[in-house]
Amino acid sequence: MAERLKRQFVLVATSAVFAVLVLVLMLVNRMNYLSLYESSMDTLELISYYGGALPGRVGNAEEDVELPRAARYFSVSCDSGSGELNPVLSLDGMSTETVYELSMLALRAPKDRGVLRAEGKQYFYARRTGEQSTLLCFLDASKDFKELTRIARDSMLVGGAVLLLFGIIMLFLSSRAVEPVVKNIESQKRFITNASHELKTPIAVISANTELLEMMNGSSEWTDSIMHQVKRLSRLVDDLIVLTRVEEGIQKELSRQSFSAAVRQGTEAFRSVAEQQGKHLTEEVADGVTAIATERELPELVNILLDNAVKYCDKGGTVRVKLTRRRSRRGSELTISNDYAEGAEVDCSRFFDRFYREDKSHNCKKEGYGIGLSMAEGIVRMYKGQIRALWRDKVMYFIVQLPS
Repeated sequence: MAERLKRQFVLVATSAVFAVLVLVLMLVNRMNYLSLYESSMDTLELISYYGGALPGRVGNAEEDVELPRAARYFSVSCDSGSGELNPVLSLDGMSTETVYELSMLALRAPKDRGVLRAEGKQYFYARRTGEQSTLLCFLDASKDFKELTRIARDSMLVGGAVLLLFGIIMLFLSSRAVEPVVKNIESQKRFITNASHELKTPIAVISANTELLEMMNGSSEWTDSIMHQVKRLSRLVDDLIVLTRVEEGIQKELSRQSFSAAVRQGTEAFRSVAEQQGKHLTEEVADGVTAIATERELPELVNILLDNAVKYCDKGGTVRVKLTRRRSRRGSELTISNDYAEGAEVDCSRFFDRFYREDKSHNCKKEGYGIGLSMAEGIVRMYKGQIRALWRDKVMYFIVQLPS
């Protein structure tokens, strides 16, 4: 229990920090890109203002000019009538094919400004449409994009190092963080175990005295009621002991058990119970299905789910039992469903809470204390499987998946 809580604490804390780091890094890198974009567009606006060539500047010269930063640019004029492309200013080393490709992409682009890619390089462009021609200005941003990529890579490496360091720190601090919760849970378990054992003696005395009264004075509705409640209390005490044993996570030797046999035995045991209540029980159990489980608790798991399904099935309804092999991965799947028309408003997520009952008054209309499904969830967790509940089309489903 303590180890599981520590793992959950470290996982939740690290996940939260990871989400914050991802958000921060995304914002920082996005702001870097927007800064580059805006400064580049200012440069292109200045270039287009001067008709595609800045006064006293060659496109790839290194001399000081009136630009926000050193820039390599070129520009092309496109005649509106003929569509002919005429270079206004060229860059050394750039082929005519590349210039033509970029010009056609810029002319067809839906926006007057943006980013284009050609021959593995990035170019910002700005398009200014006049009466007789369209001026296309391009800015080589390959070095800037490489710098942005380097910054993004370095920031991710730093973020990963920070996340790893945080996880290590949380791993060392997790024991202290979950210590109060672990102590509280252990105290509750000891209380339940001790109380359950202490209750056995008075229950046995009450049962013996009631039987003696029946021998002396005969059976009556009062003694029958006492014996009925004594049996309910005895079952509650036994269930509490089993529940505590399961939740303590006692390491048991798991082995391959016949899941098919356990389901068939449980189904046969509850068939008469269902018929006495005017309900139907059907089964579809595949042969040779196994599960990595314990010999004692596996039938208990099946019985808990069947008891719950029969108990809450609608009058005249059907309880369906289906056991199959899982095709996607190694394992088995048990589905126990029952007709339950009133399940639309039921919170299925709380079924596995200890002492949860749909009947808020906890009257005796349906006997039980609401710990059976909690026991089932504990058994499935011990087997490293999964259990879930859902309601659909007036039918309640309990689905168990176990490794095999």
